[in-house]
Amino acid sequence: MKSLISKNSHAACYINFVMKTYVTLTFLNERSSDFEKLILDHGLLQLRPEPVSHEKILKEIEAMDREKEHDSVKYAQVLDLFHDYEFATENLGLFIDNYDCVSKILQNSANANKSISKFLVQNYISIGSLVSQNMMAESLKEKSGKDTEEKLSIILAKLLVCVPPNMETFNEEGIDIKLQHIVTNVTLAEDNKFIQFAEEMKEVLQKDS
Repeated sequence: MKSLISKNSHAACYINFVMKTYVTLTFLNERSSDFEKLILDHGLLQLRPEPVSHEKILKEIEAMDREKEHDSVKYAQVLDLFHDYEFATENLGLFIDNYDCVSKILQNSANANKSISKFLVQNYISIGSLVSQNMMAESLKEKSGKDTEEKLSIILAKLLVCVPPNMETFNEEGIDIKLQHIVTNVTLAEDNKFIQFAEEMKEVLQKDS
């Protein structure tokens, strides 16, 4: 079974980008008024980047293949995800080199029974690649997107997710959590400029607050 993320740590180039995750939490009104602050203070939304499960993709394809009738659009999407996973594994040699995370509350609302809190979590991620920038551009030539950065943005949005450090905590507390991811600000560098990149992106977030 192949893995999107290589064990190798010797990169020929680095892909730096921001993954924005819009988090929606739904919970009973019996929680304390500073519940959202407690969630942030306890690091429950310190999301970490992970590749999607290659095994789950294969099982989903196999399950749909066994069905006499299946959603053709859904099948095409899963197959496309599988092909992109294989492509990234075989041609790009990617591994997660470093990441940082900041979170903020966007809004909260309540009705008679439930409260809804929305957060923005931004992960600053550096992914190493075993191929050079020129080789990467050549490998991505047939992929969708106007340039290398946009092509990588499309692929990374499919293959990576950011997940909570402990999903069980939300389940145990009866909190419904929904996550929506967007990849932005993709840049390429020959050397590791992650710290500089992360600090610059944090400054942008503070200005937008």
